[in-house]
Amino acid sequence: MTSSELLITGLHLAVSIAGFALCRWLSIALSGPRASTRWYWLSVITTITWGMVQLNTARNGSLLFLAPENQLFMSNEPVRWVAFVGSLLQALCTPDSEKPKRWYWF
Repeated sequence: MTSSELLITGLHLAVSIAGFALCRWLSIALSGPRASTRWYWLSVITTITWGMVQLNTARNGSLLFLAPENQLFMSNEPVRWVAFVGSLLQALCTPDSEKPKRWYWF
């Protein structure tokens, strides 16, 4: 793996973790007494949008919705695996009517 592929893989991992953390924080913040239909749909739309970006990267090798396929992403399997696992983790980002415990992250 060349240094540019390593850099792209590391940056994509960092962005994926940040996106998951944002979606998870949003779902925890909107759970409990603040749970309402409007906030629920805001959280779901944010999570689905980020999950679509991740799945598009995992499946097609393109970073954005309509971006052309980049050969660097097509040939970089770790980036595609990170995107696939990140899209699966998005299932944990759904708000609940009960407030989660403080230690509860997953």
